[in-house]
Amino acid sequence: MMERGTKQRAPVVWICLNKNVTGDSVMGSILFNAFSFLQKKLKAKNIPCTNARISFSDGESVDDVLKKMSIGIEDIEGVFVNGKIAPTDTLLRDGDRIAAFPPGTPGPYRLLLGIVKKNSPKENQNEG
Repeated sequence: MMERGTKQRAPVVWICLNKNVTGDSVMGSILFNAFSFLQKKLKAKNIPCTNARISFSDGESVDDVLKKMSIGIEDIEGVFVNGKIAPTDTLLRDGDRIAAFPPGTPGPYRLLLGIVKKNSPKENQNEG
């Protein structure tokens, strides 16, 4: 029981920033978000997928983080790094924001970003 007028001390928590659980040197952390069907898939496996803080080691790429999260290349159509579409071999930097979206996610962004090319009238005539 605390006496009246005494302050309770907050517990001290030590956070090791230079090593991760595997003993590798940690370069930093990223903020990861999955969208649409990919988000549902990760949630079903209890894998954090919205505003998830993920540590990475020196020299790791987006692809390395996706593998750590059990996300195969066939599970994604595109990746954003800091708001811009990027290849999965992009090297990570501390504080990067990574977003992944699966194939077939509806929305005009696919055309606007050049992920899907708009068919020309000649191509449409040949499909017939």
